[in-house]
Amino acid sequence: MRLSNKHANVQAVDYQDFTGGLNVEKAIETIELNELNRCVNFELNGSQLAAVSGTTALKTDDTIEFTDMFYDRINNLIILCGLEPDDEDETVQHHFVYTIKTDGTSLTKLDELTGNITPCFASWEDGVLIASGGKLQYWNGTTLTTINTSPTHCNGVYVSHGRVIVYYDDILHYSAVGDETNWTEDDNDDSASKWLQVGYKDGGQIVSVISLSQDILAFKSTHSAYHVAGQFPGWQVREISRNVDTKSWRSAISLTNSAIVLGRSMLQALAPTDDYGEMHSTNIAQKIVSYIQALPSEIKLRFVAPLNQVWFMTGNRKFLFLDVTHQSFFMREYNRDTVDVCTKGDTVFVLKKHELCYLDNDPSMLDSNEPLRWEMYGKTLVSNNDYLVKRARADITPLFQTYANVNFFVGHIRLSDLVPKEAQQIYHDYTYIYHSRRPIKSQPINAVYINSDEIYENDYEIYNNETYIKSMAYVRRDRRQIDRHPAIKVYGKGSGGRFILNRINFEIVEV
Repeated sequence: MRLSNKHANVQAVDYQDFTGGLNVEKAIETIELNELNRCVNFELNGSQLAAVSGTTALKTDDTIEFTDMFYDRINNLIILCGLEPDDEDETVQHHFVYTIKTDGTSLTKLDELTGNITPCFASWEDGVLIASGGKLQYWNGTTLTTINTSPTHCNGVYVSHGRVIVYYDDILHYSAVGDETNWTEDDNDDSASKWLQVGYKDGGQIVSVISLSQDILAFKSTHSAYHVAGQFPGWQVREISRNVDTKSWRSAISLTNSAIVLGRSMLQALAPTDDYGEMHSTNIAQKIVSYIQALPSEIKLRFVAPLNQVWFMTGNRKFLFLDVTHQSFFMREYNRDTVDVCTKGDTVFVLKKHELCYLDNDPSMLDSNEPLRWEMYGKTLVSNNDYLVKRARADITPLFQTYANVNFFVGHIRLSDLVPKEAQQIYHDYTYIYHSRRPIKSQPINAVYINSDEIYENDYEIYNNETYIKSMAYVRRDRRQIDRHPAIKVYGKGSGGRFILNRINFEIVEV
């Protein structure tokens, strides 16, 4: 028998798709259900949110203020750049180059950079080429040398068709084929050093260059973009756009078969089209225009291939990153200022001002030995009347085995205690397990999952065994409320402990 039809208009609301990412250009009440008004230290796991990894420090040095890094795959070393004060005048700083092993040992100072702009790196023969605005430099696996025969100003360096390419003003300079030290021109020798003017008489200067497959894209201060294809003497230079703005020297990067270019108020994705000599440009940052406009001019973009993300490195603790798959934006915030990132295979190295770290994927979600903070704010629901939340649920997959601060809110309902209690009772329990007659966990407890593997007469070792003491399939909390409110906020806050947010869902009715 139906008792009442008072709440017959119950609505079910489900937050389980977060692929829309950040949208800060609309009011929180008008964004879509798959978008977020705020999101810190989450990334996408399919369509769900997953707490990001913390870091483990490999090397800490308070005497050096690190600025940049690059993985030298040829010598299996990391090249670091950093500032050190002058021995006689501490107000004067020198920009040095260092090498360090990937395990954080053997930090070695090499020499100073020849320029004063954000360095650009390119793998070449026995090591790495470095361009920082002055003469080109080359780390050959043993020493760092300055190539005095190179052009006076090298604002960037790239390698194509066996030549080293540097740029300055509106000129691309090409070294002789296979020789980074030969910059002598010879009209009678096609393999000698050459130069190419990009955008003849258009009045602009080259501000960024990227390599795209075997071709080159050059971006100029006039907002023009040029496509340089082929090799001498068959160079083909085409203007592909007059509306591509670039923010800084390192604000353009190439992905697998496309390019990302950061401007003053937009982020454009460039992709080849079937039209001859054309590329399609799309602004993919319309949801975060205010964030883009606030970015500093010295920003650098880095493609983190193992995560398929582009990080916007500003030198601050908090920074934007782009999920390339869904072209959606999120934010990371570490406990120390973060200046650069590079990868070796699936390992992601993170450079902070005084630390070289790596993403450890540890479930404890620690950074600089402190828990990382996280938060997310979804769409707020508003009504002309009042909303009554009849029931709210939060469902997570915990990756942590110990304590974590996990709280979600639906209106005035707080969904907390999303921590595996069995794990808490064993963690920090100093009672011996061997020959102990005490139960392995106290009773009573609301079991989310019953693990059928017995501990008694189990041959698996407990010490260093990575098997969870209980299943981590999910933890769910379910609450009701009787208060009425005109707006229902949906958000979460916490720190420490990695997990996957499967969904937040609730039932509401207008009353």
